[in-house]
Amino acid sequence: MRALGALAVAASLVITAACSGSDDEAPDAGPAPDALAEAVASLTDANVGRLTFQVGDDNDALIRTTGAYVLDARQTEWQMTLSNGERSVVTEQRRLGDRAWLRSARNGEAPTSCWQAFGARRASERTSTQFEPPADASPDHPLLPHVAVATTAEGEKWVSPGSVVEGTADLYSVAATLGEVVGELDLNPATLTGRAAVSFLLDDGEVLAWNTDVVAVLESLAEAGVELTDDMQELVETGAEIRMATGFSDLAGDVEVEAPGPRDICKDK
Repeated sequence: MRALGALAVAASLVITAACSGSDDEAPDAGPAPDALAEAVASLTDANVGRLTFQVGDDNDALIRTTGAYVLDARQTEWQMTLSNGERSVVTEQRRLGDRAWLRSARNGEAPTSCWQAFGARRASERTSTQFEPPADASPDHPLLPHVAVATTAEGEKWVSPGSVVEGTADLYSVAATLGEVVGELDLNPATLTGRAAVSFLLDDGEVLAWNTDVVAVLESLAEAGVELTDDMQELVETGAEIRMATGFSDLAGDVEVEAPGPRDICKDK
């Protein structure tokens, strides 16, 4: 629940604070880059956590993802609901190292079918998440792009002194949180470089949430040389504002990701 609250707080703080001006160094807060770096280190040291990701308004979300992760064990699980307002698809994935399991359902219902077993990279291709850590990434590089946005963060200045930092994150990781929305772009971490503008909400020395905009991310992809689809280009030209944000909770809490039971895995035909 804390992650859900963080999404709303992050959005309101970024909007209201933007009108009040900012300083690179705020009283009792220290330099913004240092504060964000310390908060990111705290998130990494926590090793485990849960998250909620959302694209769009609370009442009509285009994407909603909930997940959990254990960094050092390279374990993740998530459930993503992708909706166009009329129909929705719910996809679930569990991943333990190089093993992954998938299942999905339509019409917004939670999947109850058996789990399909895949190698981790094949599972990524099947869901069009297009997220694999770069080949030269450290062994503890997050397997969820939502977490990688935070761990690759660099602060620039305070938007709301002591609580909201304006900065950037790895463009590939930010874009990959959109999952199937950017699946057609065939993003490659080995060739896609660049940064995306992101605002980070801090609370008691921790990264509570991050927040950015879909159109701004698409513009950053285009500037990095990615050829957008016609629909994406039309969206960029409208100048629409579509919020995308992730809230974190249960840092260093009780999080465990388990493989599906043998009876729950689909049998080969």
